[in-house]
Amino acid sequence: MVTERGFTLIESIVTVFVVGVFLACLFPLVQELRLQAIERAIQTEAKHYLQQQMEKTLASFAAKEMEKEEKKRSRSVPQQFFYLKSVIHLRGENLWEIVVQIQWERSSKTEQKKLVTHRFVQNEERSILKRFSR
Repeated sequence: MVTERGFTLIESIVTVFVVGVFLACLFPLVQELRLQAIERAIQTEAKHYLQQQMEKTLASFAAKEMEKEEKKRSRSVPQQFFYLKSVIHLRGENLWEIVVQIQWERSSKTEQKKLVTHRFVQNEERSILKRFSR
């Protein structure tokens, strides 16, 4: 007596159906994880640009009022743009406030982050800074 080995047609159809249901449930999850990864990459890049702009602003600090705006394209998502704004203004007699803000649009909403720091400049330092900034 010869016994045949293998799967029946019903077993094969059930297996394909189970795998299909599994993939149908998995596909939206993968899409959502992909969107979250893109969102995190954009936020990380925004923080990087924000920190970089703050460092540039502090390096070129000249104890004078200033406002500067800049537009940058994302490296990770080419259709994404970031809008950077740096503002330096006098808060007290010798106290300067430095604000760097970044803004971007994503999924029909505008997101932004802001860094604020202060710099205390005494009068003699202020005159030295003014001489070097000219």
